[in-house]
Amino acid sequence: MGTKKKADSQSRKAILFRTGGLGDFVLTVPLLRVIGRHFDEVLLITRPRYFAFVDALGFSLKLGDADIFDAKKADFVQGATVFTFWSDDDWLDELGRAGAAEVRVLASRPDSPPHVSARMFEDANLPVPKDLLERSWLESSPPAGTSLWLHPGSGSTEKNIPLSVFVGQAEAWLADDDQGRVVFSFGEADEELEEEVYTTDLAFHERVECVQPVSNSDLTELLLEKAAHFMGNDSGPGHLAAALGISTHVFFRTTNPEIWHPLGPQVSHSTLSLSG
Repeated sequence: MGTKKKADSQSRKAILFRTGGLGDFVLTVPLLRVIGRHFDEVLLITRPRYFAFVDALGFSLKLGDADIFDAKKADFVQGATVFTFWSDDDWLDELGRAGAAEVRVLASRPDSPPHVSARMFEDANLPVPKDLLERSWLESSPPAGTSLWLHPGSGSTEKNIPLSVFVGQAEAWLADDDQGRVVFSFGEADEELEEEVYTTDLAFHERVECVQPVSNSDLTELLLEKAAHFMGNDSGPGHLAAALGISTHVFFRTTNPEIWHPLGPQVSHSTLSLSG
């Protein structure tokens, strides 16, 4: 599906449109890096909260805010190859009228394997990296943390396993005096979970801290500083931890790990049913 024109062999510009959640963006990083190798100029249109990850991509690119981008007024669209997860006909027609050389539409929510990141490469008609699933795509230096990082929330309560599982993991970690600290992290939507943690004795343990990062940059810095191992539900922080090279275990309930597991060499996952 998409608007296609005969590609100009001299056109070496590419535009990638990517919004969505943190996990969606992190899983798109491999594609973005390969686009950077195949095109001379790249424009990334995304949410400003993801601009902080650009320095780790290994190449220079232009940035645009997805909330204010207007294809009709963007000279860069003329003659460019466009990669987009937006597939409505009006949008595709707008890109065509703006002079895009070719528009390649990528599936944003596939419901069957392969892994979503591999599917992106198929839809983009670009070669799939051999190490796609085993590489930490945002790792720039080895993580230095010594703590067990627990993220009991996610973007949907249906994805969340019982908090008691995380409490049990924390207690087992703290039982070994030679282990580091335990960090509980929470997003803006995790207020109830945070309050529940504070009803336990764990919240007041001398080797436990609770954090709520204020930005993706803050989350990245804290993970690199503190986390030796990450455990959480299928959520953006888990994808980010794995992409940074941190040992990561993710619990799945309503999403398929074959499609959505984080990318990295130290990633494991388990599946719990909704009644589990």
